[in-house]
Amino acid sequence: MVELERLERVQQSGKYPNLITSTDVDNVKKITEANPSLFAYSWSDKRSTRRDSGANFSKKSDGTTLYGFWFVPQSGTGTYRLWDGHVIKNNLLNYSFNVIGYFFSADDLNCPEEEHISLDSVPLFEPSIMSLCSLVTEITGRQSVGDLKRALDSVKNVDDLTELDYTINYLRINRKKQTVEIGLEKSENENSFSTLIEKVTPEGTLSRTNCSAVSDLIEGDFLSDDGDNETTILIKYGPNGLYEETSFVISTTYSKLAPSGTKPTDNYQVFQQRSASHSNFVSDTLYKCNNYRWIDENIKDEIITWEDDEILETIYGVTILTVSASGTNTEIMYGYSGLKGGNQPTVN
Repeated sequence: MVELERLERVQQSGKYPNLITSTDVDNVKKITEANPSLFAYSWSDKRSTRRDSGANFSKKSDGTTLYGFWFVPQSGTGTYRLWDGHVIKNNLLNYSFNVIGYFFSADDLNCPEEEHISLDSVPLFEPSIMSLCSLVTEITGRQSVGDLKRALDSVKNVDDLTELDYTINYLRINRKKQTVEIGLEKSENENSFSTLIEKVTPEGTLSRTNCSAVSDLIEGDFLSDDGDNETTILIKYGPNGLYEETSFVISTTYSKLAPSGTKPTDNYQVFQQRSASHSNFVSDTLYKCNNYRWIDENIKDEIITWEDDEILETIYGVTILTVSASGTNTEIMYGYSGLKGGNQPTVN
């Protein structure tokens, strides 16, 4: 079950003409109708695996739109069943964050374009790198993944697993294209992405120049100790090896809806601090991205007011900047978890 009636009301309000169109509402409805086994029950029904009753929107500056829905799989088994039925067995999957996402295109309502798996910050060291390389081989069909291994080895944690520079936190799988995007969350121990960029992009190429230029801006504006945002770098791998591109993911440190232990009735001061931190993340990220012309002014203005909607529990998720030889492609991810004030789970 997806909350559609209120989504339509939000769209018809005219407050978010760029974020939610009538076509978006129709596509969400078509996807739910095409996959009744996923959406037959309310998210709170024991027979449902839905995380909530909402939907997510992934919109890119190149015009691409995907529609995402989050589910709670069986976790801790070291296995994951892909949409097409193939079962992956891998130690990394013991660290699942208990949530997976199916992201559909309007061009194919019956099979997702991407499957997203959130991981619980796995340390980047030899055992996890070997597990990751094995998983990538299974998805891409490429047996020789030495280029990926060398890239990960260049930034792995060797001696100290208490001060981690990178951790594996996300997998973005496209089964149709046989690609995997690997999310590596960056700490502030070393304020630079240069080592990893040098392994992914060839020296002297436009892709290296562009990735380094955007990286410098990300490092200066987002990779800091203010605590309002987290920064992840995505590297992409396919049947032909590493893609000559990097993606920078800017996300919130704290949930819009207070995480466990920080509700007003538990610790009001901490609750207020983290709520303010999230609000600062939204406004600061959008103003900076608009200043660098990664996000248009009208998109910025709509996203800034998106979380204040009075009908739905709306959420701004992440900004993703994918940089290659052709330039920078911006992706924004946002959505809603259900009706405003409803009994929804705590989500970012």
